[in-house]
Amino acid sequence: MKLFYAVLLLSFLAAGLCAHGVSGRAISGGAGLEALYADGEPLSFGEVKVYAPGDAAGPFQRGYTDRNGRFLFSPDSDGRWRLEINDGMGHGLVREVLVKKGAVISSGGPAVIPVPVKLLSGLGVIALLSGLWLHLAARRRLKAAGKA
Repeated sequence: MKLFYAVLLLSFLAAGLCAHGVSGRAISGGAGLEALYADGEPLSFGEVKVYAPGDAAGPFQRGYTDRNGRFLFSPDSDGRWRLEINDGMGHGLVREVLVKKGAVISSGGPAVIPVPVKLLSGLGVIALLSGLWLHLAARRRLKAAGKA
């Protein structure tokens, strides 16, 4: 019986000495950014560097965007956090995320303009310039016809 208790005690001690598991839990909150190319395609697996407000010592965090071009981090202080995203092929993005009381207030920077909107805007400019040119050409012809 003493042997049984000795083995049981040793097994508990060995399990306690050997086990150093990892646990996880879901956390809420955080800040992040979604990086997209001009055509709306996500900047997948781009390198990200996060810089804390007023900290010039180096990045607070490094990581990669996911396949959807998203990156999230958990800031430990309020202020303007700078995120630098680079796809390694010459495309990059630098944005600031304003955090107050643990909540993201804004992520400064221009919004991505969808390609159809850019296309329609370009066609509108072409139509405007064409109409202006036709108007001026018609005016010249009328003046020339009136003087003759």
